[in-house]
Amino acid sequence: MFKAFGHETRYYDAFHQDKDYAAEAAALRKKYPTAKKVLEVGAGTGLLTRELIKVGFDVFALEPSEEMIESFRANNPGKRPVISTIQQLSGIPVRWFDLTVAHYDVLNYVPFREINDVMQKLRQISAEQDIEIWDHTQGVRFFSRKRAGKLQRFRFAFRFGRRVKLFFVYTGAGLCVAKHNLFLHKRLSDG
Repeated sequence: MFKAFGHETRYYDAFHQDKDYAAEAAALRKKYPTAKKVLEVGAGTGLLTRELIKVGFDVFALEPSEEMIESFRANNPGKRPVISTIQQLSGIPVRWFDLTVAHYDVLNYVPFREINDVMQKLRQISAEQDIEIWDHTQGVRFFSRKRAGKLQRFRFAFRFGRRVKLFFVYTGAGLCVAKHNLFLHKRLSDG
């Protein structure tokens, strides 16, 4: 019950429907006009993936959650490749991807001791990286509530130095409680 992105996968799309993934994909296409092969880190259910494909990228997804992968495959017909761990990238040739996309806080799930190795691997296998990361200097909103139709999400955050524990409580389609451990990295090169 406390597995990040486990049971909460069924709520994920409802609470992310307000994101403009089409505009995000169009901005990436404009910023990287010659990129073809893209590694999308933390692809989730594939909402951004579909839009990246529509603007001409050949997308390979990295998603560690089994439940998210199942939803991703259901949402992305055509057998899109899904990689479940960063270790599976070990056989990928240098600069094989034109671009790595890691948006939102996906790299904040990587523990401090692993972030430098992960970043080094991403730089090795892709020519360019478009990465967003939640910096340690940013504040933490400790409580929020959001509605999506009949569904509700309550978010509680607890900060301990550069670590954040997030708890999401979903109601409206049963009860789901999810726990997320995030790591507020200094600079990516510092770990």
